[in-house]
Amino acid sequence: MIDYRLKLLPGHTYHIYSRANGKEAIFFTDANYNYFLNKYKHYIYPIAETYCYCLMPNHFHFLVQFRAEKELVKLIEKDNTDASAFISTQFQYFLGSYTKAFNKQNARKGSLFIHPFRRKHVRDNDYFRNLIRYIHHNPIVAELCKKPDEWQYSSFNAIVKESHSLIQKKTVLDAFENLENFNYVHQQSLMSFESSFD
Repeated sequence: MIDYRLKLLPGHTYHIYSRANGKEAIFFTDANYNYFLNKYKHYIYPIAETYCYCLMPNHFHFLVQFRAEKELVKLIEKDNTDASAFISTQFQYFLGSYTKAFNKQNARKGSLFIHPFRRKHVRDNDYFRNLIRYIHHNPIVAELCKKPDEWQYSSFNAIVKESHSLIQKKTVLDAFENLENFNYVHQQSLMSFESSFD
């Protein structure tokens, strides 16, 4: 059972995800995807280390570890706001700012994402590894591509390439032991890994 209001704790790792509020898309163009990632960089990168992500036409996934409380309190402007509440507020700002721009661009009104956004606490290494593979396989399962590296709106290529990235590549590759094993695992079929939306 997923607790949609699970408290987001500093220093802990979570799978954060949400989908469109209805059957519509949340991304139509490259500009939409890029704008969403820029908003993520602005609101979420300062409060979390990002291990992987995947943006799909009607939903998104992020695997993150929130920064330690002593780091977060430096960013909190209101004295009466605790670190967990601050994390949730940053996500509200992030998704709200994207929704506002998306609605203006597409002449629509109302919420774009299901509220509250969904989250799962990641507590062990096996689940961490399986989740990374699951997230990167989303576009394959949706038949948008045949291999993880063919989908440009995920972190897969940022992990396997030498270029600079905000993704914590070393932590991810260490979880798989090395790049070779990371690639090997991602070549395997997803099999029956539990859907995050079940």
